Amino acid sequence: MSNAQYVKWHRIIKQDKSKLVDFLDYFENELMDAKNEVKAQGVIETVAKNIPYYHDIRFGQLQQIETVLEILEIELKQIQSEKFQMYLEGYKKVLSSSDCMKYVQGDKDVVAQCELINEVKNIRNMFVGVVSSL
Repeated sequence: MSNAQYVKWHRIIKQDKSKLVDFLDYFENELMDAKNEVKAQGVIETVAKNIPYYHDIRFGQLQQIETVLEILEIELKQIQSEKFQMYLEGYKKVLSSSDCMKYVQGDKDVVAQCELINEVKNIRNMFVGVVSSL
């Protein structure tokens, strides 16, 4: 996997969140391939020779996933900040900071972003397992 692919996913997700579904589909398929690579089948010398190659590819993909996850977490902080300010300044009655945080945590935009983050974390955790086993 080249650095160009890494930059591609990073930029695509940053510009168009609807492509996150494509991102997840791509890495779910890659995960299936990676799990097959972990199974040591065939002549041991051939398998041993390919391990560094597989590790390099899968570790690079793990880094791509981590980068997209970081983008989503930064965006979550931005959404939370905007919602907090909205509840603090725009609500009909005066709210304490802790009340505002409760409203922010239950806001549909915040919850939706958290769900996206959980999807990416799930894929990331599976890739960590594959990379660790290589």
